[in-house]
Amino acid sequence: MTNDRRDLPAELEAEMARRTPYGLHPEAKTGALTELSEAAADAARNLLDKAASRLARGQDDRADRLIARVVAMPYDEHWGCWHGTAMAGQLLFDALSTIAEEWAEAQESPEDYESVYWLHEDMNWAVDVMDPDNLAVLRETLETIVADATLLGISPRESRGLAAAAERMPAPSMPKSGWTVPPDASEMRREEMIRIYLDVLVDVMRVIDTSGGPQDSK
Repeated sequence: MTNDRRDLPAELEAEMARRTPYGLHPEAKTGALTELSEAAADAARNLLDKAASRLARGQDDRADRLIARVVAMPYDEHWGCWHGTAMAGQLLFDALSTIAEEWAEAQESPEDYESVYWLHEDMNWAVDVMDPDNLAVLRETLETIVADATLLGISPRESRGLAAAAERMPAPSMPKSGWTVPPDASEMRREEMIRIYLDVLVDVMRVIDTSGGPQDSK
């Protein structure tokens, strides 16, 4: 796998090059760590978002090149994560939690809206049509969303429905989160996790789109 970082800003690339196998080079200023980590995370997320779009269109070769760039990014000692696996899992979480959050108001006051969408209904359908391995990853994501439902502003009925749908799915088999992949994880293992998260994202969004998906309720 090549160490292709053409997607990274020049300043970020230079700073990342100062990292050693044991962390940030002593000359790097501590005050810049957060900004550096955020820029790296944004770069990884942007590439993964594009890769997911390519996979959804069947453009696997293009997706492969984008994924390779993310896998080549170094371990972030400041945040304690691989940005590739962390952002891949985050993309899946954000895609689903945002849908649930955006429809909470309509769900609570359906009389004020032309239509109401319930994410948990599509997640129950996903149980019948998605691959069991993908469902195991989806379950972990849904359980995290349910745990954060109050913070996210998700309606109680939606939260209960998502919890019930998650219980119908196989138990998670991967690490609890893409954020917790250890620093000694191999490139092969990191790429595998990234591809699993992206595959689940593409799969579950296809389920949602096929059902008609969320429509404008106003």
